[in-house]
Amino acid sequence: MNILTYTFQLKKDLTPENIQEFVIPKPTPGESQSEYITRCMDAIGAEDKPRQQLLAICNTSYTKK
Repeated sequence: MNILTYTFQLKKDLTPENIQEFVIPKPTPGESQSEYITRCMDAIGAEDKPRQQLLAICNTSYTKK
């Protein structure tokens, strides 16, 4: 698959019915990073999302607390 094909497919997948919104939970006081990431990934996770993407979202959210 070349870049142009991938870009076209990505834009095609961003139709309103395919966009999923989710709320990223905030870390609670005293919550460890591993506890938070587990909770966050459960909250925003979906079977169609790559685990590494979820981990990156949650890890960034924790470090910006």
